[in-house]
Amino acid sequence: MSSNPHLLFCPYLSLASRVEIGDWTVGPSDDFAGPWLSAEFESRAREFLSKFQDADGQPIKNPSLIWRRDRGEDGVAPTAAEYRALQLGLHLALLDTNPPWQDHLDGNWIATSDNSDLFVWPLDVARGSIGTVRGAIVKVLTGGHNISDPRFAVRAPLELHIPMRMRLNGELGTALYSILLDESADGDLAKRIGTAIRWLAKSWRNTVSLGAEDQVVMIRTALEALTGTSKTRRAIAWLEQTFDALRQHGAHDARFTEHLLWSPDERPTREITLPGRDGKPETHAVTDLGHWFSTFGHARHQIVHEGVVPQLTYELDGSRYNGPLFHTGERLTREAIKASLIRFGYSDLWQQEIFRALKRTIQRSGLAERLAQEPSG
Repeated sequence: MSSNPHLLFCPYLSLASRVEIGDWTVGPSDDFAGPWLSAEFESRAREFLSKFQDADGQPIKNPSLIWRRDRGEDGVAPTAAEYRALQLGLHLALLDTNPPWQDHLDGNWIATSDNSDLFVWPLDVARGSIGTVRGAIVKVLTGGHNISDPRFAVRAPLELHIPMRMRLNGELGTALYSILLDESADGDLAKRIGTAIRWLAKSWRNTVSLGAEDQVVMIRTALEALTGTSKTRRAIAWLEQTFDALRQHGAHDARFTEHLLWSPDERPTREITLPGRDGKPETHAVTDLGHWFSTFGHARHQIVHEGVVPQLTYELDGSRYNGPLFHTGERLTREAIKASLIRFGYSDLWQQEIFRALKRTIQRSGLAERLAQEPSG
């Protein structure tokens, strides 16, 4: 096992400012002044980061470093459990800041899970020797490089997209890091959330090797993991119960959930025909969520079991779930994960970030307490 110090970084994540996620800080490499394990480690690390290039061969501008908040870049690699919790937290913390899908959305502002990939790389501080590994099923290892060699570079995949601006939902990332690292509170749900994020991140890879039908299958798998069932009706029931629980935390009418797909005003007013237990078709009254999920599940069934690619866009008069199945599905997955965090004591992560920030400002100022003490009228 290598005794070289390890550098933690996200080379394709460029942030304007630092963000805390659990015990870690993620921030621009140019903005990090230490502490470092040593001056030699800092010098070698910065030289190494300068070798990362985009798909066009241009240096990556200000990649993100990751360090322990209380120890800085100390060269100690995270444990396997820490790495998993941090990586999954980073993925959702980034993807959750993307703008909602709409026609003609400018892709320059959309991040993918490639941008939140976490690298843990041992550095030979003394000699500068470096090796690279590519691939998974077929691993391609190259050695004999030296960080100081002007010819050495780490070129990004051709499909890598670096948006014009990226940010992280630090509160969400911190909550996920905590529950994924400590599964004692509700271990089964924590594991299911982790698996759901893993499939969500896979579906968000910016690669032409994944078609829209593959993304649908991945998102349906993510929702199957999250809900704990492959049965459509049971999954709908789990989702509706999870979102209904928001009513006790401020979502008592639609004014507070305009940013969500789900609405507290949903009622079982839609009709859909599904196979019954005896195979005969049965008509059911379902909510908007239930109608979309049933359609989504049937599309996945056609892709996997019938070998056809069905219509991958959902359209229903007056439905908030209209749009490409992938984009609605990935958004529903993220929103359902945030809603499920209520079970771990995070009662407001389903709310908009700006609303939570305003609430914290009011609490810090003591305005709420002063207003409560003033006599009415």
